[in-house]
Amino acid sequence: MTERPMSEKAGRPARRPAKATVTKAALPKAVTTKAAITKAPGAGMAAKATPAADEEAPAVRGRRKTSTAAAGTPRTGLAVAGMRGGLDGADSFEDSVSRIARQTLSERVYEDLKGIILAGQIPPGRKLTLRKLAAALGTSPMPVRDAASRLVAEKALELLPNRSLRVPLPTREWFEEIVTIRCALEGLAAETAAERITAAEMVEVRRHAKAFERAGEQRFPDFAAAIRHNRSLHFVIYDAARMPSLVEMIGHLWLRVAPVFSTGMPNTWLKAHDHHVSLLDALERRDGPAARAALTADIRSAADLISANWQMDATG
Repeated sequence: MTERPMSEKAGRPARRPAKATVTKAALPKAVTTKAAITKAPGAGMAAKATPAADEEAPAVRGRRKTSTAAAGTPRTGLAVAGMRGGLDGADSFEDSVSRIARQTLSERVYEDLKGIILAGQIPPGRKLTLRKLAAALGTSPMPVRDAASRLVAEKALELLPNRSLRVPLPTREWFEEIVTIRCALEGLAAETAAERITAAEMVEVRRHAKAFERAGEQRFPDFAAAIRHNRSLHFVIYDAARMPSLVEMIGHLWLRVAPVFSTGMPNTWLKAHDHHVSLLDALERRDGPAARAALTADIRSAADLISANWQMDATG
């Protein structure tokens, strides 16, 4: 016969121990996922994850994915700089702004210095220093150094052994090569422009042609203005060809050869004016071959006058 518990012997029904229950709220969040419920040493079978835990796990994983994506793919460069700079990010932000300012200043100095070269204000062979250029441009030597490095790479300037700069001295052979290439590329641009130029662009071409004429007809000719309007006239025509790559190549050639052609403007102005008249007439008639012929004659006649009075170097 089975012996009853003492409590029954005393006439009182035995109470079974209450089952321990643990609410979800009492558990840390870390253990509400399947991955966090493990078999403890010395314990029986690992506890099964409850349905509530299974429902919460995707939400937790979703939050983790969102956080990872947000941290790994910042929306702007400034966000990256702020993250790398630590919690405050102030130094990195200031560095970024400072770098942008330097790049903007260097670009402005580059454009200013390129404009001076294109205007023929620095004759071939003239030596320059970064300090003097910086003083002339009203800036510090650092952006001038950046701009000069680009112009050296483009062969508009050359770096001398003593670290000074100069506009290159051309040889006759180099000059003739550049003239031949200019005639081919710029002749193509003029011929194409005759088919595509708009009425508004023709107005601009006529305006620059008239300003070029006035600059040379004065009692004291303004050849600096003549050089400026001559370049503007040519490039309005070249842009009208709608061939950006061709215009870019022409621009690089002008940057290299402009100082040489600018020195000859006092001798070449009158013939250039006559060629401009022929060029405008061809454009108005939309005669491509005639436009090419007028433009190449303009380049060639100026080159011939410069070669006849060559004083560029000792070897040519």
